[in-house]
Amino acid sequence: MNKNIIVLILLIATSQLMGQDEIDISKFYPIEASHSYVGSIDTDLNWRDRDLKSADWFNADTFPKITFISKKVVPNVNGFNVTGDLTIKDVTQEVTLAMDPASGVLNDARGDSQVIFTGKAQVDRTTYHVEGKNWSAVREGITAVDKLVNIELSILAKRINEKNYRNWVRNANNPPGKYYKLLNETGQQEALKAFDEAKAAPDSKLNAGALNTVGYMLLKEGRTLEALQVFKKNAEVFSDDSNTYDSYAEALAAAEKFDESKEQYMKSLTLNPDNQNAKEILRRFK
Repeated sequence: MNKNIIVLILLIATSQLMGQDEIDISKFYPIEASHSYVGSIDTDLNWRDRDLKSADWFNADTFPKITFISKKVVPNVNGFNVTGDLTIKDVTQEVTLAMDPASGVLNDARGDSQVIFTGKAQVDRTTYHVEGKNWSAVREGITAVDKLVNIELSILAKRINEKNYRNWVRNANNPPGKYYKLLNETGQQEALKAFDEAKAAPDSKLNAGALNTVGYMLLKEGRTLEALQVFKKNAEVFSDDSNTYDSYAEALAAAEKFDESKEQYMKSLTLNPDNQNAKEILRRFK
């Protein structure tokens, strides 16, 4: 083949883009994209996958991640450009992604808001020490694999809307619905006491998702102080779960308690160094 095509699916979430029919690119801010894991390469041929992961190409054992950190977003007549640092193996270089105009706000089958972006860039793989020497030798004026790599991007920005959280807490037979109902009927203290008792039971199957869902429902309803207590309890009970601290930090930021929010994001990042949301928020706190 003449071109090696890499397709990166980057999942991002930003509430700034939602709640409007058109996307205002001027409101974009640089984000740190999710890592692309080299070990996930899948070309439908095992021998080719093994070769691409080998030291001759990406050297997945030594350099398991490809990372893009954006630095600048600039609108133009064709869409917008995202400029940032692309790191492959042990090399970091500045790359500009040419992005097409955004799709506008769409609703999926569940009614959640989403925005879709597409874009592309081209890099010289050899400048990242991705040599592929067995396939790159010139034979009769051509090479088996071109040194220029086309990067194609499909980016989904998504926000879960209130009605879906409401659906999740509607059924009192499920944990989120049970504790949401208790909170509304008996008060927060009694609801969290019932949660503690259920969690302490030997056969308890409660996980962090129950109170997390209740907390976000409360945030959607504007009950920020109640949400804070729910997220705090969840982080205390599931102290080894990175997401509980991330959610608690989000609620603290909503309450404009930014120093405390920063502390919780740092805890989340300690437990999960790949938490890109926490990294980006902390970067913006500086």
